[in-house]
Amino acid sequence: MNTKDILTINSIGGVGRKTLSEFINYVETKISVFDLHHSTIEGIFKELNVQNKKIKVPLKKDIDSAIEKTDLILTSSDKNQIHIVSIKDLRYPSQLRDIEDYPFLLYYKGNLECLSKPSAAVIGTRDPSSFGKQAGERIGYRLAEQNITVVSGLAKGCDTSGHIGCLKANGKTVAVLAHGLDTVYPAENRGLAAKILENDGCLVSEYAINTKVLSSYFIARDRIQAGLSKAVIVIETDIKGGTMHTVNYSITYNRYLAAVNHPSPYENDKSRGNKMLILEKNAQALNTKDDIDILIEKINPSIKRTLFPTNIPINEIYIPLFEGIDFNPTIKKKSGKKPRYKKSKPNTTQLPIDKDIIPLKTKKTRKKKEEIDTEKPDNNEPNI
Repeated sequence: MNTKDILTINSIGGVGRKTLSEFINYVETKISVFDLHHSTIEGIFKELNVQNKKIKVPLKKDIDSAIEKTDLILTSSDKNQIHIVSIKDLRYPSQLRDIEDYPFLLYYKGNLECLSKPSAAVIGTRDPSSFGKQAGERIGYRLAEQNITVVSGLAKGCDTSGHIGCLKANGKTVAVLAHGLDTVYPAENRGLAAKILENDGCLVSEYAINTKVLSSYFIARDRIQAGLSKAVIVIETDIKGGTMHTVNYSITYNRYLAAVNHPSPYENDKSRGNKMLILEKNAQALNTKDDIDILIEKINPSIKRTLFPTNIPINEIYIPLFEGIDFNPTIKKKSGKKPRYKKSKPNTTQLPIDKDIIPLKTKKTRKKKEEIDTEKPDNNEPNI
């Protein structure tokens, strides 16, 4: 069966994952040439019903409606530069094909080939600490330096940091979305999604065009993130939260699981999940630069660790930080103009995970009486 055939059967009301699987298996083993016509489809369902009474035979009107719906999806997708690949297509990502609950159909924009390269998921809370945000960018950057595809969900927080870090290293990153690819959620990451495509990355979803986002879709999306990746890296998460869905899928799929081990000054409520995963020995602790290199070598065995000796703490190794770039656009509603990207000054700071914490040079502000004073650091944030 080809992609259109599978899309049609999947569009019939009441046809679930198991029924679709049995239908595909029947066609491939019993029929030499499959004709996408309501009489042929109805006949196959009748045969399946004889073998399994739980499989219902759809009405003719439901089959005809599915055929029409399929044509509409294909036409609308083509207009929006959305492509479709099925589990029976050779281009379907091999890493994802190996999981038990793989999606039968993948909708994508951009470069599908980057899904077949060594990849790692970078995940975490939507509201990270300053340390978590910087760690996400730094790890995304390090992965991209080694030509490893960064997979994440385009959510605010750690997902965004992982994507941006990868892009700053001119790497390829994949965003797995929980809705149709005619929209971007959250809206504030539309510019980031565009930048991913500009840099030869990919947007992926198992949902057809015009499918609106639902909370349950995020959990289903998490399995695809883990399935596409050889390793899953937790940047920052509490004990409970959406990140743990991806973590559990990674354990089920036997993926490498690693978690940033926050130094004592940067421990917080949002890093308790990291500690738990490390203490329970479910995740490799990322304490040192060498830990990251070991993980990278597991993701891509062709990479050898030659840059630094072993067991040097991350905060004792100096690695210049990349220039800061803001990929989030200033979006104007009801405007046909292209979004304008905010300019940002080069970021010359050093990340806590890269070097001992060094305070930034304090900014000078001029008071009314021409007195010069320095700004006081926020006590709630690490002084970096």
